[in-house]
Amino acid sequence: MLFMTCANVLHLLFDGALTFATIVLAGFTFWLVLETKSAAKKQLGVNTWLEFVRRFDSKQMDNARHELAADISQQLPIISEEVLEFFEELGIAWNEDCIDKKLAHSAFSYDAQHWWALVKKPYVDRLRTENGEEFYCEFERMLTSMRVLFPKDPEVTPDMAARYLRTELGGPGILDVLGG
Repeated sequence: MLFMTCANVLHLLFDGALTFATIVLAGFTFWLVLETKSAAKKQLGVNTWLEFVRRFDSKQMDNARHELAADISQQLPIISEEVLEFFEELGIAWNEDCIDKKLAHSAFSYDAQHWWALVKKPYVDRLRTENGEEFYCEFERMLTSMRVLFPKDPEVTPDMAARYLRTELGGPGILDVLGG
């Protein structure tokens, strides 16, 4: 009888150890899933950022920025929208949390804020009024979010926007404007 009791106790200890090991394994598996998900999200964010940088630095986008700057400086009633569409797409990636926000802010906030200052009142507001639709709302939401996440960014003044426009028109390079 004593032997059976020891066997039962030993069996209970093994069952307890197995249960404990199963719980530890389940916890480790859960942690591993969270880490994998986090790493995949980070990789997606960096890859998305790299793709936007590649697009923004392309000759096509250089030409589009110059064309938009020329349209604005001539105060044309209709402007080229390729640059605005780029920032709208960037805004979608930002707002859906599909891009690394620190990298995106570092790479695009200066340009995005200046272009927005140049096009919001004369063009975007008019488009919204005339068509009764929200145009470039993802772009605008991204900028609003950037101001919350990065509150030290200066507000773009009309003078700053005018200097930026001259630079985009082919004046002095950005390093010359910044004193570099």
